[in-house]
Amino acid sequence: DAQRTLRAAEAWHTLAAGEPPVLKTVGDCREQLQLYIDHTCGLSEWGWDKVFGKDGDCRAPEFDRYRRSWASKRQYADQALALAQRTARSTFHAAASAGANAPSVVVANECPFPMSGPVELYTGRGGPTLCGLQDEQGNDIPIQQTGNRRYVFVPPETPAFGMRWLHPQFGSAPPQPEGPGLRSDWLELGFDPDSGAIHSLRDRATGREWLDPTSPG
Repeated sequence: DAQRTLRAAEAWHTLAAGEPPVLKTVGDCREQLQLYIDHTCGLSEWGWDKVFGKDGDCRAPEFDRYRRSWASKRQYADQALALAQRTARSTFHAAASAGANAPSVVVANECPFPMSGPVELYTGRGGPTLCGLQDEQGNDIPIQQTGNRRYVFVPPETPAFGMRWLHPQFGSAPPQPEGPGLRSDWLELGFDPDSGAIHSLRDRATGREWLDPTSPG
């Protein structure tokens, strides 16, 4: 986890042109990872597997010394992860701000390969209501309101260790599909008049959409 998070932090740092360097924190994180490898593998490679019989396992008393050693060395990995997460938060905010020339919804990918998939967005208690979302080229991205100030959408594929800056529109509520429907005091059902396929099942009180638009029809 520490190594993956650190790689993402270093990549995002390159997007934050002009921001203060984070080399000191990166160096500290790498040092903790190196200490974990040296201290753990250094002891592991001195024939620990020969101190007990072939029928033994890691629960054998002869293994206690190595088990205690590895447990104590975990502090290096924990410290590395904490440093990597702190660095990633800092570089994410710096890169997100550097790439935004207007209010934006920033999608970040911390994996070493392109990714796309559902994203949950929470605009905060008392925050604005999202009624639309567009990609960098101005194409509309379908959004689904799942609760009070909570939304789900699927952004375009985000490059490895990359970011996308999406443009939000704020208003009263996300647009609902047009067409015939059924309505009760609690729910509103929308369906296609030609095929009969249901495309919406919305809670009227909260605006939450209960139907998963990505599921098979």
